[in-house]
Amino acid sequence: MLARLWHILWFVQAGLYLALSLTLFTRDANRNFPVFTFYVSWMALEGVVLIPIYYAPFTTGDQYAIAFATGIAGATVLRFAIIYEIFTRLLNPYPALRDAGVSVFRWATVALLVIVIALAWFVPAAGASRVMSVFFLLQRTVDVLLCGLLLFLFAFSGYFHLSWRSYLVGISLGLGVLATVGLATASIRAQIEPLTRNQTADIMELINQSAYTFSALIWIAYLFLPERPRGATPTRLPKHDLETWNQELQRFLHQ
Repeated sequence: MLARLWHILWFVQAGLYLALSLTLFTRDANRNFPVFTFYVSWMALEGVVLIPIYYAPFTTGDQYAIAFATGIAGATVLRFAIIYEIFTRLLNPYPALRDAGVSVFRWATVALLVIVIALAWFVPAAGASRVMSVFFLLQRTVDVLLCGLLLFLFAFSGYFHLSWRSYLVGISLGLGVLATVGLATASIRAQIEPLTRNQTADIMELINQSAYTFSALIWIAYLFLPERPRGATPTRLPKHDLETWNQELQRFLHQ
């Protein structure tokens, strides 16, 4: 029953990503969010390719493993690129702060990278085989880094009272669901992964497929929500208003 459920969710997830990809192109969202649009299209293509390989009687397990690894690698790189795209888009209206903000983002990435490398060194992952152990270790390391960058992004947007109706925040929220669920399931499977597939493995797959489906629904919902005007969100000007910082920095640089 569990295996059947996550297989059904796999089909639903592939359909949602395909529909979302087509919607992004028809609404010209690919011009504003090219990396995110490419990621959604990549995920849709992954589903279109992997599902037939999985069910086709003439394909082998090695072929599926190669296609799966390629899809995971591409999606991982694109997720980091999406976070960088979100951050730069948030700072676009504030050119004087853009370079400084990007530098802070890069240093935060370096600091998080040191932490996740130390975590991978001192807390190695286990698995049914050496290959699976390395896979869970890499997945956990990537998800820790993604979660850290997303926390930095949410803290930044929350501190400056950026509107939660913004599609940028919707993209971040969907990525946050994927990263946190992926981190949790990878950590659990790294400790209890059985030699042969059992009910626990099916539960983890069901949770992962649910996270992908839920993220797609979040992105679709935010895509159709109206954007609030940028200046209408705060009821009063906060002391840490980003526009004020931008103006002061521009005046300082022109002195």
